Amino acid sequence: MMNMGQSAASQPRVQVQATFGGGVLAATIEVLNGQITGVQLQVWQQGGQAGQPQNPTACYQRGAAAQWPVYQGQSVTCYWNLQVQAGQRYQYIIYVVDANGRQIQVARGVFTAGVT
Repeated sequence: MMNMGQSAASQPRVQVQATFGGGVLAATIEVLNGQITGVQLQVWQQGGQAGQPQNPTACYQRGAAAQWPVYQGQSVTCYWNLQVQAGQRYQYIIYVVDANGRQIQVARGVFTAGVT
């Protein structure tokens, strides 16, 4: 919920592409407007309880460790090592953290863990 005097335009806008494979969820976040100071992932087995958001295992920009904040026109790719069971379906939510420390949901999805 926004506070009085805030506009939706004050929140960063991003584009997210997420993939899952080999126990790792990777998300590339392109900042379209504003800046972000962090990325978090919430993941849980479908039908179960949502866990707490997790910080990434690692984040990179242009092949080097990410430098925060990430500004408009820049992108960052973050990775989370996940403990999942093969054949099970999982739900996830990706959040970015804005310059004011607010957590903003930017992506939501479902994946099925494969056999490794």
